[in-house]
Amino acid sequence: MTEIKCRITNNKFISAIYFALLQCGYDYHLIGKEKSLESEFSVFYKKENFPFFSYAKQNTCDSYSYWPRAALLETACYYINTDIFEWNNFGEYKEFIMKASNLTSEERNDNFLKWVYEFPPALKEVVQNRLFKSYLDWEDKWIAKQNENHKDDLATLKKRIEFCAEYYGTAYTNLEILLSPIKCFYSCDHHFTDKTFVFSSGNFSIDGITHEFLHHIIHPIIERNKAKIINSCCDFFEIDPSYYLSGGDTGKLNSFEEQTVRIITQRFADNLPVKSIDRFISDMLK
Repeated sequence: MTEIKCRITNNKFISAIYFALLQCGYDYHLIGKEKSLESEFSVFYKKENFPFFSYAKQNTCDSYSYWPRAALLETACYYINTDIFEWNNFGEYKEFIMKASNLTSEERNDNFLKWVYEFPPALKEVVQNRLFKSYLDWEDKWIAKQNENHKDDLATLKKRIEFCAEYYGTAYTNLEILLSPIKCFYSCDHHFTDKTFVFSSGNFSIDGITHEFLHHIIHPIIERNKAKIINSCCDFFEIDPSYYLSGGDTGKLNSFEEQTVRIITQRFADNLPVKSIDRFISDMLK
């Protein structure tokens, strides 16, 4: 059996994104969080000015107005040389954006590309900011507490991911759980680096992490079955409309994938994990 390593950690550059957003009026930082954080954040809240980050707020997603730009800034951190704060290869980042099936044309248009191109120097300004450095010291201590508080949960999560590796196969043997206490409680993103799957959120949730991990396993299975899915009568009204994008085949595939991931995640929570996703999807389509 593949042994999976799981740990809760943070990423200085992604932490800098949410610190800068907080200065620009990010209003999701207290939703669902422990009460004590309100006074903790007051020391850092709206004391600096980072105008670049004010454009992260959009109106394309009703449930979270920082989708997709906050997530795309996170991804950008993996395409930047953070020693000199310059793009390693902006062309590769742009290609990733253009291939993403969960973005509308409006969300990745020329306005977005011109804006995000200026990200490296904007990030440098935050990372070198004195108040951010003070915040990061506080966040490092908060992360240490999270590892202690979730020791048992991490052991359970490790077993789930090892089950995925055994029955579904995965190239990732490390799981990094990046937590930002500022980031929205229900916003979950993921990134890939070498053999590490990076889960990014404002909240530790076994089911949330399982959900995001399952996406990279289930997506290629959806692709293999896309003709059947597109021709099916499946419709998921409980899915947020943003998953459907502008409708059409891509929207239907996105919503089907999301619903499949939610169901299989629930099976893990019920201690009834699905051993064959291919068979499970075939049964869904009958």
